[in-house]
Amino acid sequence: MAREPQPRRNARLPFQLIVYEIRSRSAGSVLGVAWAVVQPLLFLGTYWFLLTVLRSKRLGQGDDASQLAVLLSGLVAWQFIARSIGSSLGTLTTHANLIRNVNFPLGVLPFVTVGARAVDYVIGLVVVIALSVYAGHATLSFALLVPVTLVLLVFLISVAAILGPLAVMLRDLNRLMQIALRAGLFLTPVLYLPTALPNSIDAVAYVNPAAYFVALIRYATTGLDDALMVSVPVDMAVCTGTALVFLVIAVLSRNYARRRVVDHL
Repeated sequence: MAREPQPRRNARLPFQLIVYEIRSRSAGSVLGVAWAVVQPLLFLGTYWFLLTVLRSKRLGQGDDASQLAVLLSGLVAWQFIARSIGSSLGTLTTHANLIRNVNFPLGVLPFVTVGARAVDYVIGLVVVIALSVYAGHATLSFALLVPVTLVLLVFLISVAAILGPLAVMLRDLNRLMQIALRAGLFLTPVLYLPTALPNSIDAVAYVNPAAYFVALIRYATTGLDDALMVSVPVDMAVCTGTALVFLVIAVLSRNYARRRVVDHL
């Protein structure tokens, strides 16, 4: 039997590793890979309960379904960003045995890290879209989810490619980033709209690239103009520019991990 060509095997490798990542997260559990669906639903359900109890008024006008759609759209976007970045810090250490293999394509790991978290993101988006339709927010803005998600993927994969090697060289980076991500949940307009920020501190959100991604995804799923940082064109331009900057940095430093980092694993 003829062997499969090397390029084709390399093309399938990221998808195989993503499946492995998802299965390994639920290894030994009763529900198994079903946790890939149950976990994001439980997470969103927790915040639904909090909203029902606390009756937050920082999420715009409307009934519970409308406010819940606004809240969960921000949480889905933020959790995808935070978990992708957090996971990228340990991806090289986790796959150290594979990396020591000189034939292993190191560049696939950022795709695997982000791709495994994208499953939760897609499930969360389906829930939010269904809720938005129920709340009467079904608009043409849904179409914006495709380009925003593609730009977000480029951004997160590039960030993962940069942070993975740095986390091996600088062990303190892991702890610093975890603190930054926890603070980012409150400093980024996730649990509230940008208009709720006092003028004295709104600059913190405007210099935060994640805020623009969250804003666009929230607008795309709810059609709420107050969700935007500035406007759709401006927010999209900031997201695209940020993604391109990180992509260029990731490409220029792509050989650094193989030359320097492997020895530290």
